[in-house]
Amino acid sequence: MSRLLVRTVAVVFAALTTPTIAAKAAPVVTPPIYNWSGCYFGGNVGWQSARTSGILNIDNGSLALGGPVPGGPAPSSFSLGAGNTPSFIGGGQVGCNYQSGQFVFGIEGDADWRRLSRTGYLLPGAVASSRFDEFGNFSLTSNWQASLRGRLGYAVDHTLWYATGGIAWTRLSLRAHVSLLFDLMEDSGLYDTAPVSTPVGWTLGGGVEYAVREDVTIGLEGRYTRYGSHHFNTLAVPDPAPIFPATGDLNVNSSEIIGKVNFRFNSNSQSTEPPPMRPMRRNQ
Repeated sequence: MSRLLVRTVAVVFAALTTPTIAAKAAPVVTPPIYNWSGCYFGGNVGWQSARTSGILNIDNGSLALGGPVPGGPAPSSFSLGAGNTPSFIGGGQVGCNYQSGQFVFGIEGDADWRRLSRTGYLLPGAVASSRFDEFGNFSLTSNWQASLRGRLGYAVDHTLWYATGGIAWTRLSLRAHVSLLFDLMEDSGLYDTAPVSTPVGWTLGGGVEYAVREDVTIGLEGRYTRYGSHHFNTLAVPDPAPIFPATGDLNVNSSEIIGKVNFRFNSNSQSTEPPPMRPMRRNQ
């Protein structure tokens, strides 16, 4: 009888002093996790430095006064040298992302206005014809650039770190002013190579993006773009003087850093909230 009484008291005491976990345990609240999947558009501004160089060849020995010159001199070769040109850039971008786990896959296209403008003196090349004085000047300009790139990122909630790379385009225009010496008479002419057809190159870089709201992100991106050597064929048209064939090679490479703002516009860009964990229950 005494043993039964002791056991009964022990059970009652345990029931009164042990908290009911099922009744008192609060559900665990997990903060929302940002979902980067979706499409967006936005704008960008930044700063760029481009390095340009090139060669201009004017074949003044093959055509003159409407016909060939037998035994004429070799083409005159002029160098543009190499120089760096800074420029403000600004434009817009559009793209789409898909998130799987913490990895984000995307594609983005952009187009930017820029004002690359470099002027300088033409330097005599390896071959200099007596038809031209060994001096002149040039103007090299580029007013826009564009790219189409893939993106691979790693998301930590509202922050996305990514690498990007793809193809790039731009347009170049070269003008050269060379002093012409023809039949012992010196005449100055403008040799307009006209806009060079758009060169294609590659671009590679990376950046970081942060979601300040469900539908607005800001970011910082750096890229290096290389267009390589672009060959062109055109005509040198001085006035008054005969028309001469002109060829050349232009090299343009650029580095840039830009700030970006993006606006997401589809429902998949909303944050997702994991289901709350159910409270644990004590096994009876």
